[in-house]
Amino acid sequence: MEIAESCVRTLGIRFPALIDGMDNSVERQYTGWPDRLMLIDIDGRLVFKTDPGPFGFKPAQLEAALLRVLR
Repeated sequence: MEIAESCVRTLGIRFPALIDGMDNSVERQYTGWPDRLMLIDIDGRLVFKTDPGPFGFKPAQLEAALLRVLR
């Protein structure tokens, strides 16, 4: 956690930075590797996730999901 906090401070990151546990439960739940576009709503729920990128990226689908969340 100390290293992550140092990175946030040093890089001036202005959004919440979260640290996964040693069991990698967040990694397994969200499957962010190799690359994905995800949308998490204001309540912290995953509401949209693309297939792995770059070929699985569907910007139009992400845009539609954003519009649904903003309504």
